[in-house]
Amino acid sequence: LMGHSQLHDMASLGRVKDVTELIQAGAERDKSDAYGRTPLHLAAALGHDAVVRALSRMGAREQNDILGQAPVHLAAHNGRSEVIAVLLEVRADVDARAAGARSPLHHAVEGNHPEAIRLLLKLLASPEAVDMQKDTPIKLAVRFGHTSALEALIGGKCDLHRRDEEGATALHFAACKQRLDCMGVLVAKGARLEACDTHGFMAIHWAARGGEWEAIERLVGLKANATSRTTLDRQTPLHLATAAEELSTIECLIKVKASIDAQDKRGLTSLHTA
Repeated sequence: LMGHSQLHDMASLGRVKDVTELIQAGAERDKSDAYGRTPLHLAAALGHDAVVRALSRMGAREQNDILGQAPVHLAAHNGRSEVIAVLLEVRADVDARAAGARSPLHHAVEGNHPEAIRLLLKLLASPEAVDMQKDTPIKLAVRFGHTSALEALIGGKCDLHRRDEEGATALHFAACKQRLDCMGVLVAKGARLEACDTHGFMAIHWAARGGEWEAIERLVGLKANATSRTTLDRQTPLHLATAAEELSTIECLIKVKASIDAQDKRGLTSLHTA
């Protein structure tokens, strides 16, 4: 199967005795299959911690597959906490980067594995590692809508107030992606509804500008002010939704009692913007 050796097969099946005997008989420990995966990769991905320990003890080396993934990335993605513990015990890099500059913590978040996330953070994985999409683990959890992962990250002391280069927080991102459950988790854990990005926009302004009316409903339910002002132009969500011609968002804002008469910095109401 795709360049698998007998050792690959035994490692996949979790058969420690057979793995040990094959290596003692001269089997190539670090042979790669068509995807660049060694027996150690397969045992790690499938959660066979005893095989991972045996292979490591017999000198198997950490290699990257064709996607740049070390065994620890595969273990993290599949939530194999016992394997993660063994690999890090034998000196795997807790912050190794795979394709897209994703760390094992990013992989555990993508797979939505809270136990693996907690373990990686306890073993000092960087909570602020940024991948090529500029996603921290928290931002990635929001992107996928993984609330269990998000709660584990925040519980593991990841900074939910951290800002990106535009000054946006995870709550801004959750609002524009309409991740309603994630918004609830973030606010419950202390995210500030009135936090502004570098342009003076709060999460509710991001939602209004993007026509994300469900996010606006959720934010108002979480006690956001429907007539919040942007700090620079003094615009309300209704000004932004009107300028963007987002009808369902305009209806939603009126329904949640946003002021129609509020004036921006130039003295214009949202009716002027229409």
